[in-house]
Amino acid sequence: MLLDNGAGLAVRNFSRDKVTPAVTVSMAVNYIAAVKSGEVTATTRITGGGRTLKFAEAELHDQDGKLLATASGAFKLLEK
Repeated sequence: MLLDNGAGLAVRNFSRDKVTPAVTVSMAVNYIAAVKSGEVTATTRITGGGRTLKFAEAELHDQDGKLLATASGAFKLLEK
C-alpha cells in the first residue's frame, strides 16, 4: 500500500494541476525482505507516460537502507 500510495502521489504531483486525482491502473510488487522493526521509507520516480497515463517505480527501504520491496505501475490522471 505504501508503494502504491507513494507512486500515485508522485504522479499526481507531477501533474501541472496538483488537485488532479490519479488512480492505479496496474502495479507489480516484488517483495525482497521482511522488515523487522523501525521506520520504512518509500522513494518513487516517474519513468514515463503521456498526458493522462503515467508510469512510476517505487522502492521501500528500512531505516538502515536495506531494500525491502520494489514496485512498478501505471497510473491514470482523471479528467475533472
